[in-house]
Amino acid sequence: MHRPIAAPMNRLPISNRDNELLAMPPIDGQFPVTFDDGTVWTAVNGACRGCGIEFGREAMHGAVWRSMPGVAEVEAVALCHPCHLLTRFRFRLHPYRRLSWHSGAGWVQGYAPLSWLARLRRCGRAILHSIHHLTSRQDRS
Repeated sequence: MHRPIAAPMNRLPISNRDNELLAMPPIDGQFPVTFDDGTVWTAVNGACRGCGIEFGREAMHGAVWRSMPGVAEVEAVALCHPCHLLTRFRFRLHPYRRLSWHSGAGWVQGYAPLSWLARLRRCGRAILHSIHHLTSRQDRS
């Protein structure tokens, strides 16, 4: 059997910190993460950096903690059984669905997409707003 190695394909052995994270419970049990603005992170997903297969929520082990107000940090690892690679995850969750992660050039940020239910609600509110706006114009005439 192959010994797991750490991605990205650099053949580094698993570190002591990787072993500590693997010994921790799945991060799924540490969610939801809620912020004062109403943002609720119910889960995070990750994929193997070797083969791209998406990990199940129970496969990512590590910790989620509040490093400062308005920031939740996630440090986790997941072992891909098909390609025997360990993928490391380190990112920050912020209000307004913003997330940030460290790249070779420093911290970068992006926004998590809205769920289909949130998009449907947003669309419904926009339709109701338009109807209200149209009916209020007709009442003034």
